[in-house]
Amino acid sequence: MPCLETYPYLLWASLMLLALVIVCFNSTGPHRRVTMISALATPPFTAFFGCIPGYWTPKRIVAWVVSPEDFIFAVAAGGLSWSLAGFLWRCRLTLAFQARTSAWRLAIVLLSAVPSLVAAMLLKVRPMTATLLPVGFVVALILGIRRDLWRLALAGMLGYALVHAAMLVAAFVITPGFAHAWIATDLWGPTVWRIPLDEIVWSAAFGAAWPLFVAYILDVRLMGGEPDSNASLTSATD
Repeated sequence: MPCLETYPYLLWASLMLLALVIVCFNSTGPHRRVTMISALATPPFTAFFGCIPGYWTPKRIVAWVVSPEDFIFAVAAGGLSWSLAGFLWRCRLTLAFQARTSAWRLAIVLLSAVPSLVAAMLLKVRPMTATLLPVGFVVALILGIRRDLWRLALAGMLGYALVHAAMLVAAFVITPGFAHAWIATDLWGPTVWRIPLDEIVWSAAFGAAWPLFVAYILDVRLMGGEPDSNASLTSATD
C-alpha cells in the first residue's frame, strides 16, 4: 500500500486502530462499553498524543497542529489501553456512573493537574520529561483516591506498552525510515529495537494513566463491589 508506506505514522495509527476493532469485536458487556467510551473520549486530548514539540517530526497527510493520524492514533490508544488494562476483570466489571459525580471528578483531576502542567512547561527539560510530569501527577492523584485501582494501572502499563511497541516494530519493518522521525538530539538516548526509550516510557505511563482516568471518572468497579472508602474527594463533592 504505497499511501501507508509514504505516510508511516498513518500506517502505525491504522495498525493500532485495527487492533482496537478486533478487541471490540471480542469483548462484551461493560468491558466493551468502557473500551468504546475510553476510545471516544480521547479527541479533546489528541494534541497530547502526536504534537509534543521538539520530540518527533513524522510525515503527516496534512501539516496541521493536530493531523488525522493524531486523531486515529489517539482513539486507538485510548481504547486499547483500557481494554488491555481491564482484560483480567472483563467478566467482573460494573459501572456506577452518575453524570453529576463524573463531572465533579473530571473537574477535580483536570484542575489539579494544571500546576504540574505549568511547571512542566516552565522547566527546561527534554520534551518527553515535561510531558510525563503531569501524567505522573494524575496517576498519583487518582491512586491516592482509589487505591483499589493499582492493579488496573499495572495491567495497563504492561499490556499497552507491549502492544504499542509491537505495532511500532511492525511499522518499522514495513517502513524502515519511520525510525528517523524522532529527533535524536532531544531524546534521552537509548533505544530498544530502534524504539526510543522515551517512547517506551511514554507508552507505559499512558497505559497506566488513561485507564485510571477513565475508571475514576466513570466509577468502574473491578470486582463489582461498592465504592470504597478511599474516594474521599468524590464523596465530598456529591
